[in-house]
Amino acid sequence: MGFFERLFGFRNSKPKLSIQDNYLGVFSALSNSKTRILWNGTTDFLGNKVSLNIYGDDSKLDYSQKELVISILENQTQINQEIDKSLKEQYDNADKEYITWRDHFKVVSIASSEYDIYVIMEEIDSMYLFNILFKDNKAIDVTVDS
Repeated sequence: MGFFERLFGFRNSKPKLSIQDNYLGVFSALSNSKTRILWNGTTDFLGNKVSLNIYGDDSKLDYSQKELVISILENQTQINQEIDKSLKEQYDNADKEYITWRDHFKVVSIASSEYDIYVIMEEIDSMYLFNILFKDNKAIDVTVDS
């Protein structure tokens, strides 16, 4: 029995929306704008459990975004190399020593938008988020959020 139920005698919210995708597993709704839902799930990626964020409707994930995520997941060797190359470039530009991404970062999530897919890495020392944009399994841009 939850706090509000004990305090007021009723439940505070509706049951959380969830879906089961045959390939990617179980997802829960993070946000719901009636026609578009941001779904959150988890997967194993580069040896880590990471969050997956994919838009869809109330019954399924968006097909094109799901395909982008599957492509990333099925090509992890190539994606690993692209991550290393793009983060090394960021460190070189900042005149910082770089070994491999595993020495400086942890993988946080894979997020899709309408036509793009990002692998989000958290820098261990600073907790900054490095958002690596992928197109056709190639890293094409990196943005940094503090």
